[in-house]
Amino acid sequence: MSKNLVFILLLSLLVSCTMGGYDTGDGEDSYYVAEMIDFNISGTEVRKGVLDDSRTLVLEQPIKSSALKKIAQDSVNNYCRLMIHYNKKSAAADSVVAAAVGYNSVLMPKIVLADTVKSEIKTDPIALTSMWLASNKKYINMDFAIMTDGAASKPHYLGLVCDSIVRRQQSTDIFIRISHNQNGHVAAYHEYCLMSISRKQLEKLVTDGGTKPTSLRAAGDAETDGLMPFKVIIGVPTFSGTATREFWL
Repeated sequence: MSKNLVFILLLSLLVSCTMGGYDTGDGEDSYYVAEMIDFNISGTEVRKGVLDDSRTLVLEQPIKSSALKKIAQDSVNNYCRLMIHYNKKSAAADSVVAAAVGYNSVLMPKIVLADTVKSEIKTDPIALTSMWLASNKKYINMDFAIMTDGAASKPHYLGLVCDSIVRRQQSTDIFIRISHNQNGHVAAYHEYCLMSISRKQLEKLVTDGGTKPTSLRAAGDAETDGLMPFKVIIGVPTFSGTATREFWL
């Protein structure tokens, strides 16, 4: 069934929040770590979450769930993904105890099939910084910047469009492009953004496209384990043209 392209409103979801003040310079809070994390926000407060390397992060002081629910990517399942900044207090092989310094929201647009999109697919350029595969292979992560004049009445829009799914002899290839509508903004300054594409969403995309789930190799398994791997090819509209990145999952 045809449907309009579903975009995420960038400016309305870019939240940078500092929890309490912290010293600058060579002080107690000068050396902090920034990592992607998944939180369950079903309770009134959040004390622990799962990092992209599958370790558990335990916070010395919890974060109020009400603050995170405003930027939750999946409020139905009480799911929120963030870039969290923290000072490590102690660590074990599978966990970290830390004091949170602040956090940034992470955009997670829904992938839509190109042939279902009725409106124009805009590809206004963005300033790509980096893209990487999470060590647990559950996400493809990206940090970038948009050019903006700060007008809140004209939000940017970001989307993910799947152009094709190609079943090859040894793999399944998923071709995705990032859609960006600058919405008339004058390029005055950069606005920092984070985005993640979940493996679950990619698996569902492939499954709905006619590939059986059993043909997908489980995350973390070797490519030679007898199951079919899949490759994600992502086109990013940059100021130097389309940049392409590939990831094996």
